[in-house]
Amino acid sequence: MTPTIKKIKIIRNFSKSAQYYDESSHLQKTLEDILIDRISDKIKDRSVILDIGSGTGSLCEKISKINPLVIFYGLDIAFGMVEYSVKSFRNSNFIQADAEKIPFRDNLFDLVVSNSVYQWVGDLEEAFFEVKRVLKDKGEFHFIFFGGKTLWELKD
Repeated sequence: MTPTIKKIKIIRNFSKSAQYYDESSHLQKTLEDILIDRISDKIKDRSVILDIGSGTGSLCEKISKINPLVIFYGLDIAFGMVEYSVKSFRNSNFIQADAEKIPFRDNLFDLVVSNSVYQWVGDLEEAFFEVKRVLKDKGEFHFIFFGGKTLWELKD
């Protein structure tokens, strides 16, 4: 499936901003800390975790500090973000992929997390179906996203 013009713009803009994204994403970092607080007790040895919209890999870094024995995968639609993450965190697995088409087998992940991503996803039903598909039976999905008119000026 060919990406839409909207997706191409998202990919391009986030790829260009990868190297300085962490310096300007104060709101996202605050939300990331809230997400970490909510999931920290769920991060067990050998947990297999997927971060959808992994960006620069900062959530990976925080999760690894909680428990270095987790198996972590990061997925981001923007190649620039993936490239940045791979350079920063060599012991993790980052791939470029779309949240609407997660390229992992069924029932793989104990935990799926996502911070500030789903407001950019075109087909939420498909994206959430994909999360359900890749989660283990007792797996959990924790996410934070902006709704409605939040940051509407960026979308325009």
